[in-house]
Amino acid sequence: MPRVRRPPLLHPFLFALYPVLYLYAGNIGEARGIHAVGPALLVLAGVGVLMALGRLLDRDGQRSGIFLSALVVVFFSFGAVTSFLGDLEIAGFHPLRLRVVAPGLVLALAALGFYLKSRPPSWAASWTTNLNLVSGLLVGLVTMQALWGHTTRPVPPPLPEADIPVTRTVQERPDLYVLILDEFGRQDILHEQFGLDLRPSLQALREMGFAVAEGSAANYSRTQPSVSSMLNLDYHQELQDGQEVTEDHYLRWIQRIRQNRLIPFLRSQGYRIRAYTSAMAGTDGLVGVDEEVTSGALEGEFVESLVRGTPIPYLLETLGSPRAEGDRAHARRIRFMFSDLADSRPPHPTFTLAHILCPHPPYVFHADGRAITRSEMAKLGWPRAVGEAPLPVYRAFYPEQTQYAAVRIEAVARAILARPGPPPVVLIVSDHGPQSLFMEDPDRFWKEPTPEVARERLANLVALHAPGVDDEALRGITLVNAMRLALSRATGADLPPLPDRCFFIGERAVEFPKP
Repeated sequence: MPRVRRPPLLHPFLFALYPVLYLYAGNIGEARGIHAVGPALLVLAGVGVLMALGRLLDRDGQRSGIFLSALVVVFFSFGAVTSFLGDLEIAGFHPLRLRVVAPGLVLALAALGFYLKSRPPSWAASWTTNLNLVSGLLVGLVTMQALWGHTTRPVPPPLPEADIPVTRTVQERPDLYVLILDEFGRQDILHEQFGLDLRPSLQALREMGFAVAEGSAANYSRTQPSVSSMLNLDYHQELQDGQEVTEDHYLRWIQRIRQNRLIPFLRSQGYRIRAYTSAMAGTDGLVGVDEEVTSGALEGEFVESLVRGTPIPYLLETLGSPRAEGDRAHARRIRFMFSDLADSRPPHPTFTLAHILCPHPPYVFHADGRAITRSEMAKLGWPRAVGEAPLPVYRAFYPEQTQYAAVRIEAVARAILARPGPPPVVLIVSDHGPQSLFMEDPDRFWKEPTPEVARERLANLVALHAPGVDDEALRGITLVNAMRLALSRATGADLPPLPDRCFFIGERAVEFPKP
């Protein structure tokens, strides 16, 4: 009997690599290449281990390789397949819900395993060649898509480096901290919408020497334009009232976060740059950073998006885990950031930037730091806790997580101020406020925001510890001017305040009076 020529067994690796490349290619401009490297290496290593185990059952590896490719495809398409089938309605019923489809997929894989066991090596070799071609074509196409995305993505005009005049000499450079609490609201709005009283926390900051703004506001209602404007110390001049907001705007804002005006200036003033990764791809990856602080190599928005499409969330729920894996990772990251900010001792002078996704969802903390569980979500009509939280969940847990953030940031501020050396300049802000009114009718308000919706979203937190700054100096200040003021106090830069401008960013940019 002639020996069957065995083609190389490549398709399990290529099928495993495809979803990682596909996710990266679909998020060019937000995700960085480094975001895909860890997951790619992990899935390739996992396939390698499973192939080695498969050879114990199938000596030539061809049939076990085909089974492994099927397993990989089912694993990474699980979320999309079960979601599609679960939405199918027949005579008013949804017969293909997750609890039906998931066991069906397991049985189908088992049947495939028995079928492959009965096939001859020549058949397996032929299918291996075909699957190598198909998987190679898929990986090639998605790689071309990624390369095309890199060549065609919009690039903002280059910003001048260190173009900020310095008119006052600072004898000893203080450390500069910019701590951004995502979606933390202004006290008056928090009280109106949620009955939340954070005046004791704000008073504690005042007793440490912070000035706390009354009537402060973000310049933009979404994170990317808000943070990029802040780090570039200016408004987005290309964005005018009534202008349609496109994906290109978001990509430009992300690029302006990563290549901003602030970091080159601070480097020219002798500062060391330290930035925490937030897990929001759009605010990570700053150029010119000396130390990028992360809670883990395989944590972040990219990895969590990849995991959401697999059976892992379903398995955790089935096994009774009180939290989804993404929520557990988010909780670990937030705890790490607060703890590391309090415990680290960077050399002088250092600029530290931390964008903390708290009280921004997902909701993982009660006010006292206890975990918010899936069962608590289920009582509010959100049993799987996947996707955008409904309004009852938002109203229940946004105040809890806001109180948690207030307690933790107070402890961070105390620790920073207790360090030896010149008194630091510490700016604690939020990029925008909450959105409970917006969530009452998001489709309508995305197109036509009302003054009330804009007021809640734009009213933000601003607190500044800096020489010569009191509450009156911060009254009514906006985010970009708060950053200009903090920088001028730390470095002697000549940065007078800009005229106030506030935009709600939805389908269009709509300018509103300062709330």
